[in-house]
Amino acid sequence: MNPTWKELEEHAYRQAVQTHGKEIDTAEALEAHLLCGFEMLQGTKTSSDVQELVYLLSLMATNSLHLAFDLTFKGYYAQSLSLTRNAFEFWLAGAYVVCQPNKALCLKEPDSGWPRPVEMRRIVSASLPGEDVTGEGIRHALDKMYDYLCKFPHPTFLSVGSVYDVGASLRLGPFYWRNRLLICLDNGYRTAVLLRSLLETCFPTLQDTEWSRRGDSLAKGVNLWARTVANGASE
Repeated sequence: MNPTWKELEEHAYRQAVQTHGKEIDTAEALEAHLLCGFEMLQGTKTSSDVQELVYLLSLMATNSLHLAFDLTFKGYYAQSLSLTRNAFEFWLAGAYVVCQPNKALCLKEPDSGWPRPVEMRRIVSASLPGEDVTGEGIRHALDKMYDYLCKFPHPTFLSVGSVYDVGASLRLGPFYWRNRLLICLDNGYRTAVLLRSLLETCFPTLQDTEWSRRGDSLAKGVNLWARTVANGASE
């Protein structure tokens, strides 16, 4: 009897838990940190169109990222990367609004035409500091993530190729593949760190708080993990 979809998911998740307990803990810690930030902002009256847009875009990004992490650990790598792309582009739009505050009001219009991601990337990248709290070149991280997630239209082989298993045979349903899991997490973790930084930049009440210091610690941990673990992943 063929396994059910739920059984395939459970099998992939068990393999992920057995091998990647620390990675699961990190994903949960990043999600909890973002949720805590939103809770701290509850009841805050947005004082500008920029804050209103950034709050909305960050909520959308966080929801997408939560689903991306869930699908990663269940073995749906192509779908996870697609959702991470959504989350990253929501972040990119929010960062663009921060860089171009004079355009926030018109961008709130229902029929507004947002710039293409490549244009938002150019403007955001030019405004970023050379390094973030992790010591990593943040512009380099932005460019790396954009090139991996967003520079191509859907679909491409990169966006759908995760249905191949290690033996180059097609697979229906989810399965465990270490390298793909690490690639998904690398992009997801970095997106979570960028979202935290965007919220703190846009909402001064989050700055210089225990939440902010916890965010610095998580960002440093993500960068260390990427250097020691994720960089060993290959296609």
